[in-house]
Amino acid sequence: MFTNFSSNNTVRNEFLVHFAKAKDSINALCDNNQRKELSKEVSELESKLSGTCEEDIWSNPKSAAKLSQHFHTKKAKLDELDRLYNMLNEANELHELAISTSNSDKDDTDDTDDTDDKDDKDSLNDIKRECYDLLNQVEYGVKVQRLRSALDNPNDNSDCDCFMTILAGAGGDDAKQWVSMLAKSYIGWARRRGSEIRTLDGGTSEVLEAHTRAATSNSSSTFSDNSGTSAITLHITGGNCPDIPGLSIGSSYLYGYLRAEAGVHRLVRLSPFNGGKRQTSFAQVLVYPDVPLDDNNNNNDSDGDGELLNMNDVKVQTYRSSGAGGQSVNTTDSAVRLIHEPTGIVVTCQNERSQHQNKAIAIKLLRAKLLLLKKEELDKKLRSLAFAGTGTDTGTGGGDDNKDSNLSPSSSSMNRKDSSFGSSGQVRSYVLHPYQMFKDSRSGYQSSNINELLEGGPVLDEAMEAALQAMAVKE
Repeated sequence: MFTNFSSNNTVRNEFLVHFAKAKDSINALCDNNQRKELSKEVSELESKLSGTCEEDIWSNPKSAAKLSQHFHTKKAKLDELDRLYNMLNEANELHELAISTSNSDKDDTDDTDDTDDKDDKDSLNDIKRECYDLLNQVEYGVKVQRLRSALDNPNDNSDCDCFMTILAGAGGDDAKQWVSMLAKSYIGWARRRGSEIRTLDGGTSEVLEAHTRAATSNSSSTFSDNSGTSAITLHITGGNCPDIPGLSIGSSYLYGYLRAEAGVHRLVRLSPFNGGKRQTSFAQVLVYPDVPLDDNNNNNDSDGDGELLNMNDVKVQTYRSSGAGGQSVNTTDSAVRLIHEPTGIVVTCQNERSQHQNKAIAIKLLRAKLLLLKKEELDKKLRSLAFAGTGTDTGTGGGDDNKDSNLSPSSSSMNRKDSSFGSSGQVRSYVLHPYQMFKDSRSGYQSSNINELLEGGPVLDEAMEAALQAMAVKE
């Protein structure tokens, strides 16, 4: 009960702990100094847009539109932080009101009848519920803003569309089928968001759905030796913007979400290829940002350090596409393979109708891989500078990649085609037998609703968001 609040130390301490936790969460998200800086930035942007400053930004409509979007993004973030602080202060005021009301009731105990006492108890219980509701709203709001922070980093292209490559690892035919199952999960997730999906290499979405229906069937007779694929690359574009205050309206944030899936995924199930025995198989997911080109056909990379891709460094090969055919897909040399000779990165595209279309998309994928490689190299240099002279290992836990700081990019996961990787870099485990459960190793999020996840349902959103929040806290 909430009655005699001032004399019930257990109840008071419970509230104070909850209150302190919510306050610490907000301060960790954005302390007072950061709020002041954000407020100052919003005021300066508003001044520029209103024309009260000397700079005439409206002479360049494109620049003005970009500045306006930046202002609305920052303003939404500031408004949401103010809302969270206001709810926290309101909860504290209600807490003080409960104490004063409880003390007043205690002093007037002899002068009140049973009816008044019951009304006071109901009133104090209402205050208690309202206090805890406000604190719960604050903590939920902090989680949403932490997710926004993970998606709103201007240096990692989170607001862009993306390319996704899924590779079969250890596990033979089961691993190939596991690639198809994962691909179907992401295709279902993307379709639910209203995104468009194109398979660049490794089969079509219709074939993937057929493979996955076989993989989830109770009858082992539906499997064949060629079910699944050793590798597939998807191009996912467009869709609905996440409904999170502070994010840029009109951006898909596909890369921001799906980069949470990058890593090794482990599957445990009864194998249809191995006499129904329990089998563990692995697949690796690689995700790259599809960064739009600027007016000079260069990627809008964050540091602008020279030309990202020189086509003189690219070897172009054409070959005949595989697949069901139709529209001259596999009757001419329409498939394209690009080899970036300085790094050894190879990309292919064969599912479009013409060689010109395949080459254009392959170039976009190559640019995306080079941009991510460039960012990884910059991050590695920053880590080396941060730990210089400390004797601390600057490795990132990526296995053999840490043994040689001059490791060729062609031997990294950027261009990985072998099946030797196993649990190294594992981000999520999926168990279909003897029980059904999946667990994310970064966030600790787990659920038994694995069928919905493999269909790309809302539980996949929950797993992604939990991983992104964990990544944001770690960063």
